[in-house]
Amino acid sequence: MAELIAGPEKTRLTVNGESVLVGRHSEDGTFTPDIDLGGMEGGRTVSRRHAWIFKRNGKWFLRVESTTTNATVVSGQTLSTGQEAELLDGAEIILGKIPLVFNAEGGQPPPEPVIAGPPRPSAEFRANERTIPLAAADGGSLTLGRHAEDGSYQPDVDLSDLAYGRTVSRHHGLLSYRGGQWFLKVEAAVTNPTILNGTTLALGQEVALNDNDQLQLGRVIATFHQLKQIPSVGPELIELTVQPAQFVTDAGNEVRANVTVINHTGHVDWFRIEVEGIPMEWCRIFLPDGTEAKPAQVRLFHTPAHTATPSPDALAQLKVYIRPPKDSQTWAGVREFVVSATTQGEPQMRRATSCLLTINRFENLSSTIVPEKVLRPSGEFRVEIYNGGNDPTTAEIETAGDGLFIEVDRPQFALANGVKDEVKIKARVRRRHWLGAEKDYLLGVKVKAGNSRNDLIGYVICPPRIPHWIQLLFSRIQPILIPVCMLLALAGAAFVLLRPPDIKDFKADPASVIVGTPVTLSWTIDRAKSVTSDPSSGNEQLKADSGTLKVVPTATSRYTLTAHNLVGISSNRSVNVEVRPAPQVPQIVSFTASADHISKEGQPVTLDWKVTGASKIAITPADEIKEVKDTGEATVHPSQASTVYTLTATNDAGSVNATKTIVIDPPQIASFTTNSPNVGQGGAAQLTWVAQNFTKLTIKADKGDVEPQKQEVDVTSLSSETVNPLQDTEYTLTATNAGGTATKTVKIAVTPLQITIFKADPPSIAKGSQAQLSWSITGATSTTSISIQPDVGAVSQGQTSVLVSPDKTTNYTISAIGPGMSKPIQKTTTVTVGLGAVSIDFVTAAPASIAKGDSSTLTFSVQNAKHITITSSDGTFTKDIAVSQPSFQGSITVSPTKTTTYTLTASNDTGSKAQPATVVILAPTPTPAPTPPQPAPTSKAGG
Repeated sequence: MAELIAGPEKTRLTVNGESVLVGRHSEDGTFTPDIDLGGMEGGRTVSRRHAWIFKRNGKWFLRVESTTTNATVVSGQTLSTGQEAELLDGAEIILGKIPLVFNAEGGQPPPEPVIAGPPRPSAEFRANERTIPLAAADGGSLTLGRHAEDGSYQPDVDLSDLAYGRTVSRHHGLLSYRGGQWFLKVEAAVTNPTILNGTTLALGQEVALNDNDQLQLGRVIATFHQLKQIPSVGPELIELTVQPAQFVTDAGNEVRANVTVINHTGHVDWFRIEVEGIPMEWCRIFLPDGTEAKPAQVRLFHTPAHTATPSPDALAQLKVYIRPPKDSQTWAGVREFVVSATTQGEPQMRRATSCLLTINRFENLSSTIVPEKVLRPSGEFRVEIYNGGNDPTTAEIETAGDGLFIEVDRPQFALANGVKDEVKIKARVRRRHWLGAEKDYLLGVKVKAGNSRNDLIGYVICPPRIPHWIQLLFSRIQPILIPVCMLLALAGAAFVLLRPPDIKDFKADPASVIVGTPVTLSWTIDRAKSVTSDPSSGNEQLKADSGTLKVVPTATSRYTLTAHNLVGISSNRSVNVEVRPAPQVPQIVSFTASADHISKEGQPVTLDWKVTGASKIAITPADEIKEVKDTGEATVHPSQASTVYTLTATNDAGSVNATKTIVIDPPQIASFTTNSPNVGQGGAAQLTWVAQNFTKLTIKADKGDVEPQKQEVDVTSLSSETVNPLQDTEYTLTATNAGGTATKTVKIAVTPLQITIFKADPPSIAKGSQAQLSWSITGATSTTSISIQPDVGAVSQGQTSVLVSPDKTTNYTISAIGPGMSKPIQKTTTVTVGLGAVSIDFVTAAPASIAKGDSSTLTFSVQNAKHITITSSDGTFTKDIAVSQPSFQGSITVSPTKTTTYTLTASNDTGSKAQPATVVILAPTPTPAPTPPQPAPTSKAGG
């Protein structure tokens, strides 16, 4: 038996029989294909009726259904709708996004149960004390909204039954699950508000959902909760078996499975046993002690793996009973469900095994006819038919009614399970009577579906042409009218009997046919008792008033219909049927295209063809090809990623077709660079690119704008763009055409505007002197504005210093502001204005040497001093002098008792200077010895 092996999990799907339909079940359960891929990862990319796999002349084939809209690839060849390909053993198949391998001979089931079934919920909505689980495979999505009242649409997540549920739009949003994260995208046509955590979402906007996010959809308020994901483990940790793993039952009956769980986790733990994938109300789980449990939990001790006899306290045997209810929503077919065992301690782990439940088909057809009676010669009846079975069926309507013309609007139609439909039947009395009472005409209706039959009866109650009151009046004057009426009756009888039949209509449909094609002869006759045809109809009795006769002429023929009245008077009418020889099927000699690949949409491609033996030729799509002759060419301009042109040649014998596929190659970006990978804040950088095969080219900034007030700009006609980023920015170049999209990115680092240095040199000056202000700024550009206040004002780009000469102590502030900044950055320095540096002109002592007890005068001259101190070296003398003028001279008298150095210190706010002067004490002069007395002078004679 053949099989399909699906996905990386190697799920085996048996091909039961020699013809199976592969596809995806409908969300409302009204349709399930023979092989259902809907529950697998990527299953939503498979069309409902995707493809048939069938066996012909000992070989297997795959044919794509005409309604398929998703991709179909067999052994590397992409198939279009209606196309078929042979399936060899091992052939690789891709349906939508699901990879399959065809195994012609089938195979043994895998040794381990396949962990499959629908994905577990990974998140949930909580609203109005209700919990709505969210489950999708990675990359899958769920529609969010409100169902249609007529049942024609139902979203995956239906909020209709919640309070204010009718304020939710039908197609409100799309929930996507990617990489473990749920996303919500608001549909573009939503008319009701969508609010996330107090922020209104725009139409078409997609946002990530986080745990405890609050959503408002219309007036429905729901909280999003992320569920903890539990990893799946193998039998080396948790052993789980289900016997049997496949069930076949009737709806309403119960089946039982024995579930065995063995703990190899290495520790004691509670195990929760669950059945997932079928409604919980179908299931009952009984613990080993026979009690029913909801939820079902068992406590198991550890036992080593792969032991012949596991420890009894590490093993639990439970019973699972499943009873699908007998109602129309318990659809027939195979359902895959999962039995799982999950530990409750940390870390949690889960083991699951898949099972198959096959529910047999049952029928439950009910019908009613409304109204039961029509009180006029013609009327309309409605037959309401309800399929209460669990499988779609085809309903057929058969009618019967003597004396009635009956018309059924739909004699045959499909009817899904759980669905009610209506058929209209028009009934009209063929020949309305003239006299007497009302006549009842019975309308019999037989409704058939499968093996079910419903017989219904309706009545057409027809009044006479002559009203009853006129008939009553006539009965009272009847004695007078009897002779008159007899004469009139004789005249009328003669008129009726002697008039030949009137063949009102006699036609052949069709009047011209191919040999072997049946023709329907139909007629309508008044006053006919019998009808014959030439050529003869054989033993078939022809209806006299109106009827049909099927004939199969082998050559052009003339058919004559002869009608006879009661006394044998006849009339006839003939019709000709042309019979043509059977034509040959047309032949497509060639169908070529000048190119199979083009670089972008709108490029011309020439289709060339030659056809013989066709009565009608068409090429689709036909929007650019108006007239197709036997031989010709046409220029088309494909606008889709892959356009399939189909040439169809038709005549009475049939049709043939050929296809040509034109693929638009995706665009290419050869390079995307910048001349300035690092710029100052608001500085200019040029983006340059080389791209081809695009119809649209855009640049988008992840932060800030590409151009003022534009985060994304169209640069289709450009080859470069100048940008002025205000912060580190990544620019994305996107090239698109109908064939796809290409992107490249460039990052530009932005040096932020910063004043690194601002100082005064010297920081203190004398009044009238100058100080130099110098600065250094990083991240400045030509658009940066720099100024110094007070007095200096704006400074030019590249300038780094300026001289100032304040007349008093001043705080100078430098300011810099660039594009996009709301306020400037600043730095301050101070220039202190004082008297200048202290200087001492001189300090002298006069006399410099004195005798002890004498005085000396210290004379001095200083500049820019605010205070003068004179101290002696022996510490016995100190003199403080306050100075109020820049130039100061003075003197003091000192009388040291010993040689002393006097130090003059002059100081101001900028510092101080000192200078000494020494007064030397001379040694005392020795007292001279007394002079001895001189002898008296001798007087001379004669003196």
